[in-house]
Parts: sequence; structure tokens; C-alpha cells
Amino acid sequence: MKKTRLSLNGNSLGEYVLEKTTVWSTANFGSITLKSGSNTITIYANWGYYQIDNIDLVAKAPKPAYQMNVAPVDPKATPKTKALLAYLQSIFGKYTLSGQDKYASEQWMKDNIGKIPAMFGFDFMDYSPSRQPFHPTPPTETQDAITWSNRGGIVHFQWHWNAPDNLTNTGGKEWYRGFYTVSCYWDLNLTL
Repeated sequence: MKKTRLSLNGNSLGEYVLEKTTVWSTANFGSITLKSGSNTITIYANWGYYQIDNIDLVAKAPKPAYQMNVAPVDPKATPKTKALLAYLQSIFGKYTLSGQDKYASEQWMKDNIGKIPAMFGFDFMDYSPSRQPFHPTPPTETQDAITWSNRGGIVHFQWHWNAPDNLTNTGGKEWYRGFYTVSCYWDLNLTL
């Protein structure tokens, strides 16, 4: 088995596996969308040790346009939520929004990139009681998310769960690794 990377017009299409064979065989790289006119498909050798005889392109019928549900799933959605949904629907298929997972990096992004993303991600992990003794200051994720939302930004939250108690906090099993079972002796089965 060998791996290769493909690109279309200079944009990566990802990595593909070429299975080992003893005779000429066909490898399917899936569907790609070509622009009208000239296109360049590049196959990178990676480790090499394979031979490519030809590339067959087969036309496919275009996919039907995706039909998006225009109604929120929650009938009690707030006007702000409905406005965000309408905005996302208005740019669907036309634009891609960028996002960043650390609100604290906003200034760095302004200074070094010249732009800030449309969306920032926030994490409830540091609100876990087992993490709080190790932080000199309380977490600000909730207030930061409210501030970002009030500035017109899109908010997403995640929660990297941390064991609520019984962290080992030893070499290789430090307190900040408390979302791994090897770093705590808290028993989920006893809790359930």
C-alpha cells in the first residue's frame, strides 16, 4: 500500500491510498468538481514506487441543489437565533465563514492577519470544579462569549469534560489531563 496526494488547480484534494497489486488495476479517487475550461490535476509522488498509466475522467450528472429547511428546529427560537439562521441560509453555497477556538487570540489575529473570524469557540472545561483550584483566576468563557455575541460575532460552545474529582496530578497524569481516564481515578460507573 502506498499513499499519494492529489491537487486540483493547486488546491489540495487530500491523501489517497493506492493498494498493492501485481497487475495494472484501477484506483478510484472519487468525485471532483472541475471548473469550466482548463484544469490541472497534480499527483504527488510521496514515497513513490507506483506507476500511473492514465487518468480517466467520467462525467456525472450534477447533484441537485441542497434544499435547506428554513425553519428553526426550536419553535421558541429567539429573534437573534432566527436572524443568525437566516444569515447562514443567505450565504449557503456562496461563502465560507472562518472560526477560531480561542477568543484570547483575537488581538493576535488583528495584528498578524488583519482580520478576525466570524465565529469564536468557547469551552466550559475550566468551569469543572476539579480544574478551578489550579487556575489563579476564574474562567471568563461565558462573559467573553456574551461580549463577542454583543459585538455581532457568532458563538459556539463546547465542553471538554473533565473528571469532577479524584485527579491524580502526577508526572504524565497532570491535572489538566483530567479528561483522560489515565489521569484520574474517578469511576463513571459508580456515578451512573
